[in-house]
Amino acid sequence: MFFFTELTDKLLERKVDLCTELLAVADILEPGASRLRGLLLYDLQAAKVVQAKRDLSSGKILKAAAQVSFCAWAEIEFMIYFSLRLPELLPHVFSTS
Repeated sequence: MFFFTELTDKLLERKVDLCTELLAVADILEPGASRLRGLLLYDLQAAKVVQAKRDLSSGKILKAAAQVSFCAWAEIEFMIYFSLRLPELLPHVFSTS
């Protein structure tokens, strides 16, 4: 097991790329709302939030841009919907770290 914050920038970028590619595959295999899509969106959102936090702390982006990254509403809505159906996500959804 690993935490997103432990990944290097390069691995984090690769995680985002893989999630995006797998979401395209999920659209074909299981169109619409599915467990697979929920897990992929959760991982994608978590990786994007870590990227935005790093970019904000390094001065690459301004606070306004970071807030947009933190608020990808469609992904968050999907994650919350599936958090009730995916018990393995519950500790992470309600985590304050």
